[in-house]
Amino acid sequence: MTRTLTVADRHEREREVDRLVAEGYRVLRGSDTETRLRDASGGSWAWHLIFLFMTLGIGNILYAIRNYVRADRVVVRQESA
Repeated sequence: MTRTLTVADRHEREREVDRLVAEGYRVLRGSDTETRLRDASGGSWAWHLIFLFMTLGIGNILYAIRNYVRADRVVVRQESA
């Protein structure tokens, strides 16, 4: 899922990006008026441990792929001047 946040100026966009990075998002790419981020969490450590012992690591790989595909994405866009 991708959500878009629209901000008024460059400083507000930088503040919003900094806040999202502090929450665990990773910057995918940025330009002068737009920054794209993705939730960088790899999933719950408890699930990774369960899958490690039950599936000899194959479940971990599938769980990590699932989390990557379903990760929350955010576009922080600056309004046109």
